[in-house]
Amino acid sequence: MAVDRGWLTRVDAVQRCLSVLRFFRDSDQSGSPEATGFKGFYYHFLDMQTGVRLWRSELSTIDTALLIAGALTASRYFTANTPDETELRQVVEMLYPRQSHPRLPDPGRSDQEGGGCLQPYAFDTDNKIAPAVLDQMVNTNKA
Repeated sequence: MAVDRGWLTRVDAVQRCLSVLRFFRDSDQSGSPEATGFKGFYYHFLDMQTGVRLWRSELSTIDTALLIAGALTASRYFTANTPDETELRQVVEMLYPRQSHPRLPDPGRSDQEGGGCLQPYAFDTDNKIAPAVLDQMVNTNKA
């Protein structure tokens, strides 16, 4: 939208997207207190300067789904055969598969590997459907 409305040049928009996508691609996924996420899912609150988890926040399937939705949208928009746009699409194709759907945290436990797993009060409809939304978006993206 920013490119189409003239707010950013295409080159600037690609660079901004790549900066964010590279960060998430290279981020710590160990689930440690300094991590950004765990097994492809990201914590709800991240420090804006460092990208590390804040306040012992929980893994968020809905925030992860929104991130992946934005990444997939960017990969569908930036389709030029340039090195940067090609890299953008490659990074997006790398980010989605690391989502570990079968390993979604058990909502009844808070002591699982990675810590900060979803608490019972946080396991609502959004968290139940987010993996299905991600699957549908990727399947649509490949069509």
